[in-house]
Amino acid sequence: MKLDQQLDQLSRKLRQLDQSEQTDHLTPAKLAILRLVQQHNPVTLKELAQKQQVALPTASKIVDDLQKRALVIRALSKEDARQRWIVPTQKGLVLLKQSESQNEAFWQNKLSQLSTKQLKQLSQSLDLLLTAI
Repeated sequence: MKLDQQLDQLSRKLRQLDQSEQTDHLTPAKLAILRLVQQHNPVTLKELAQKQQVALPTASKIVDDLQKRALVIRALSKEDARQRWIVPTQKGLVLLKQSESQNEAFWQNKLSQLSTKQLKQLSQSLDLLLTAI
């Protein structure tokens, strides 16, 4: 199988995993935004968009959905009434922790099926791929 076909197959399988293994049906983009909110708490919408490298309207739509699910809240700044801080809720933090635990368990299970030599080869290949991207 050619490399481009392998990469297409890998992309399809990862998308399928994202759809079947999602915590509370959050897309990877929504989980990534929630993770950024947790890491940079509090954070503005503009900062989130910059850190995630998405357009401001895209980040806003994601935050709107997370807010509807009670995973984040938009809080008014005490210093500037025009500014809103995005902060995670307890529910959002719990969901994020569950997601990370599920992700870690999934990869531990899959990688435990590989030999030490295969793991080393995979690690080197991923280093090359990540450097190239």
